[in-house]
Amino acid sequence: MSGPVLPEVARQPRTPFLASSTDYASARCVLLGAPMDWSSSFRPGSRFGPASIREVSEAIEEYSVYADRSLTEIQFYDAGDLILPFGNVAASLDLIGRGVAAVLTEGKFPVLLGGEHLVTYPAVRALHMLYPDLCVLQFDAHADLRSAYLGESMSHASVMRLLHGLLGDGRLFQVGIRSGDREEFVFAAEHTRCYRGSLDEGVRSAGKDIGRRPVYVTIDIDVVDPAFAPGTGTPECGGPASAELLRAFSRLDGLRIVGFDVVEVSPGTDLSSRTSLLAAILVREALLRLTRGYSLPPPRHLRCDRFTRSGHKIWCMTQMRLSISCAPMSDPVNIVNAPAGDSQTTSEIYVLGNDCAMLGRVHPPSFLLMGAG
Repeated sequence: MSGPVLPEVARQPRTPFLASSTDYASARCVLLGAPMDWSSSFRPGSRFGPASIREVSEAIEEYSVYADRSLTEIQFYDAGDLILPFGNVAASLDLIGRGVAAVLTEGKFPVLLGGEHLVTYPAVRALHMLYPDLCVLQFDAHADLRSAYLGESMSHASVMRLLHGLLGDGRLFQVGIRSGDREEFVFAAEHTRCYRGSLDEGVRSAGKDIGRRPVYVTIDIDVVDPAFAPGTGTPECGGPASAELLRAFSRLDGLRIVGFDVVEVSPGTDLSSRTSLLAAILVREALLRLTRGYSLPPPRHLRCDRFTRSGHKIWCMTQMRLSISCAPMSDPVNIVNAPAGDSQTTSEIYVLGNDCAMLGRVHPPSFLLMGAG
């Protein structure tokens, strides 16, 4: 296979990330750019982050002294940037979710390059369908827990509040936070795990609390002090150095990480490119560390509004805004009727096959693609 299952929504990069493979089929990990900054509230420009991270990756080494591994030892593919409709938040988030779902469908580890922090939401939503007990570990200067910002709930300032609504209490772990309004910190005290103090201490504590649950790691580059990463949309003074972030990152080895992103790199405000360089190093470390032992979860039941069969495919009809077909009929499939009187769910499909293909979106309702999950 020469590319992902949705090549029509991704633009091939002019400069692929350092040491990326041209063989999509053998790649265990896929880089995907989400060049969106439609809700940026101070300094826009993070839509140019993915291209900048790739470009400066040529300046870093393939070998990591932190992980004692080299990018030449792994197979990963740079799928380029998603083609997002400028200014259209809802449609852009939908495309990002579809892109991440396409990567997951083929059993590959997703690494997302932002873009503003709101791009994390559809990525986590796609992963949550595979991992019902999913947690999120957030590196950030800002709490991002506002219910809305300037009247908009779909905002980079509200992304963690959106994720809390998706995951529930005790699933969001926050480190590096040093900015937010009073209401955000009150909300965090009641509903999230917000660790004050050093990044290293926060990651250690978060790791113990997360345990073996699957976790998505999201790094807002403004978690470090702007002296080390000035190229970001909302810089916040008083933060840690880049070296402290890299040390804390090494503490992630024991976690069961299932997805990763680095966001809010805005290269236009950093002529030195050190912000993009730091992000490129973080991507390298993610590729080398987080994909060890990565695999999709075992099959589980999918709740469907109804199902149909067409040719050799099973179609699971749901209200989710993802478009997926699943499982050749030759694979073991058990179709279980829902309890009588269940007005929300008329059937349940247990999919054991993993030969799936992403299709164009159909709504409402939409088809849901769910690989071996």
